[in-house]
Amino acid sequence: MTDIHDAVPLSVRDTVALTPAVTSVIHCDVVATTGESLDVSRVAAWMRERLDCWPMFTRTLRHSWGHAGLPHWVTDPSVDVAAHIRVVDGGEPAGAERIVAELVSSPVDLSRPPWDLTVITGVTGMGLDYSEPVTLVVLRTHHAAGDGTKIAAVMRRAMRDEPVPAPAVPGHRPPGNLRSALSIPAALVRHLAALPGLSRHAANLKSVELPRGTRFNHALRGPIHIGSVPLSLREVRAVRDVVPGATVNDAVTAIIGRALFETLTELDGGEPAVPLYAASPFQADDLTADANSFSEEIVELHGDESDPIERLRRVHASTAAAKARVRSEDAIAFRALQTRLAPTVLGLSRKRAQRSGVAEAGVDSPAASTAATLISNVRSDLVDATFLGDPVIDQLMWLNIGDRMTLQHVVTSLGDRLTINVTADLSALRDLDDYLGKLRHHAAVLTDACVNTIH
Repeated sequence: MTDIHDAVPLSVRDTVALTPAVTSVIHCDVVATTGESLDVSRVAAWMRERLDCWPMFTRTLRHSWGHAGLPHWVTDPSVDVAAHIRVVDGGEPAGAERIVAELVSSPVDLSRPPWDLTVITGVTGMGLDYSEPVTLVVLRTHHAAGDGTKIAAVMRRAMRDEPVPAPAVPGHRPPGNLRSALSIPAALVRHLAALPGLSRHAANLKSVELPRGTRFNHALRGPIHIGSVPLSLREVRAVRDVVPGATVNDAVTAIIGRALFETLTELDGGEPAVPLYAASPFQADDLTADANSFSEEIVELHGDESDPIERLRRVHASTAAAKARVRSEDAIAFRALQTRLAPTVLGLSRKRAQRSGVAEAGVDSPAASTAATLISNVRSDLVDATFLGDPVIDQLMWLNIGDRMTLQHVVTSLGDRLTINVTADLSALRDLDDYLGKLRHHAAVLTDACVNTIH
């Protein structure tokens, strides 16, 4: 029985994340295990002690009558923790990759709290160079419940011997059916009144022509595969320091840009005819209360620039311009007007946009849906993390992919390891191992160029 007196509304942006249904964040902590056997009952007992680490562990989604208003997360004290947990053997060749790819490809069940936990034991390989078999602790959540940074914070509280409760979130009783029905006319008036302002601010923010889509901006056909490339964070920081003001994310973007340019050149039989862009999420201070507190902007990848240092300089300039757009008065006003949009109308608009390939008004950068890829950097200050007493030695993350964006990258780090995690539709990419090899190669090329510059 849910407690409707303790409901928390979703924001408009988080409500948009409910469409499509297959929208998930896959957070993976890598554990150096002692080899002690694990089963669902043991993991469930561990998890029950951590339900206070995130309100969404015990909340379910409740829609208003006729979807007229914002949906709410409602406390469900009867959650069956064991039903959310699987323990599986990942020791077979490519077993862990297959299991994680299945998680990426399937929807999160929103009829119950929006998470599941898959513990994969005996994992070797994955291109991550672990000296001994490891255990993967994979938390999958719905993106409407939290973005990658929010989920990393959840695991920071949970993955320790003494879990840390999340800050309390006050709830209230949501509107009843009659009140929801009566609110529809006013919601539509607010929605229509917001549209001219959204169009005006979007036009002011438009700094580049919308890029033409690549082979990664078409319908998802599958199969979906995942992969990772580990790098030395120390070396990436040394690369960053060669260009004044550059960031670790700039360096990684410069690596991805060249690998993507070469991949498209090979697959399409010639160099891309238009500049390549990545959609990248940037922190927006006015969105900190939302589960999704980042705003997407586009960054030019400059993959056609063969000089790695010059490419890094250009990527840094493009990223700086994107950050400035996210923090501009037009962008802040644009996001403020989003809160006036009727959730039902916006959801229908998003579905139409996905079918037609036209970016919808009111959702981040107008160019984001035709960017060649997504690059997201999820930072974490995970320290002394453990799972059932064993140390966490690495942190990985993948996002699901869908129509219009069938190649995505999430950058994670822990200690001196920085990892580029890739989700790809093989009908578009064809050879994921080859692409991962290009990422490794261009990381080495950029590192060597920076070392030569220093000396």
